[in-house]
Amino acid sequence: MTDQGASDPAGRLRRTLADHLIRDGCLTDPAWRTAVEAVPREVFLGLAIAGPTGHGDRWEVVRRDDVTADEWLELVYRDETWATELDEAMVEGASVVGSSPGSESVLGAEGARSVVSGGPTSSSTMPGLVVRMLELPGSPTVTRCWRSAPARATPPR
Repeated sequence: MTDQGASDPAGRLRRTLADHLIRDGCLTDPAWRTAVEAVPREVFLGLAIAGPTGHGDRWEVVRRDDVTADEWLELVYRDETWATELDEAMVEGASVVGSSPGSESVLGAEGARSVVSGGPTSSSTMPGLVVRMLELPGSPTVTRCWRSAPARATPPR
């Protein structure tokens, strides 16, 4: 028998994320666990993502080409929100370090990263938050899913 994690690192990370969400109490419904384990989050991200720096409207940009495939997947499957668009422009188009006002170089343990300013206008939302909203009784998504799913129980009210 082969190690499925070795041949499918994204699948292993999705299962790890689902386990984390269960431990944190965000994920309780087995059907949503199946969804978390099945949906490839990486296909919804562009060529770069931005995470908050903790300094107002400043964002640290990580470009897919600047990290290994494994490092990219590790970032993608964290229970974090990643901005994919700042000020209505894709993060992947953010200015190269030092090439425009509002960008600068930050040297950390993982090397130089660009920091840009802007307001998030699109994101890949924190998976734990998404699952909590989906599991809320009366959630329009939950109600819609219950209506379209085969009858198995009474939908939440």
